[in-house]
Amino acid sequence: MNYDLWKASTYAVLLAFQRYFYGRQRIRLTDAAEQWEAKRRDASALLRGNILREFQKYQNLNNLETEFIRVSKEAERKRYLALPNGEMN
Repeated sequence: MNYDLWKASTYAVLLAFQRYFYGRQRIRLTDAAEQWEAKRRDASALLRGNILREFQKYQNLNNLETEFIRVSKEAERKRYLALPNGEMN
C-alpha cells in the first residue's frame, strides 16, 4: 500500500470514528433534554460541570436542547455564586 492511500484510509477511519463519537454524544444530549422535560423540568436532571461545558459547544440544537442548556448554565451560575469565594467543587 502506498503512503497516499494509507494516509487517505487512515483519515477516513478517523473521520468515521469522530462522526460516530459525536453522534453518540449528541444522542446523549437529546436524551438528557427529553428526560428533563419528562421530569417536568426538575432541576436534578440538569447538566453541570464538564458535560455541560462539552454540550455547550454543540450547534444546530432544537428548542428543547437549547432551553435545557440555557437553564443548566443558569443553575450552574447560581451554584457558583452561592459558594464561598465563588469556588467550584
